[in-house]
Amino acid sequence: MDEPAGFGFFSHSLKAFHNMKTTIVTFAMVALLSVGAFANPRLSNKSKAKAAQTTTVEHQLSTQLTYPDALQAAVRNSVVVVQYKISEANRVNDVQVLTANKQLNEELSRQLTGIKVNTTEVDPNQVYTARLRFQL
Repeated sequence: MDEPAGFGFFSHSLKAFHNMKTTIVTFAMVALLSVGAFANPRLSNKSKAKAAQTTTVEHQLSTQLTYPDALQAAVRNSVVVVQYKISEANRVNDVQVLTANKQLNEELSRQLTGIKVNTTEVDPNQVYTARLRFQL
């Protein structure tokens, strides 16, 4: 089908515009998706810093513990959840071991109470939670 004179350039321009629009929209979608892949809406910078600090304290606690006798008969790899506070002198206190094993609770509480940790921000009323991993 022949186009009227003078409209061939116009239809060619529309096709080029449509292809350019498709390319721009595709590029915008890729850009948004790639930026969104690195976003973490659940943690603010303050929360990330606090999580990193807690991990560091967990590591400090686990390096100062000995393998509890109460876990000798248990599975080789055990995880124990502990809650504690840190005093203004950076010492662990008010330890609560969250297990049903009374002997394990007493042993870990004794080992953890009084440990000095290196941390920058101390709130004596804050209750911290740590997962301690024991491997034999």
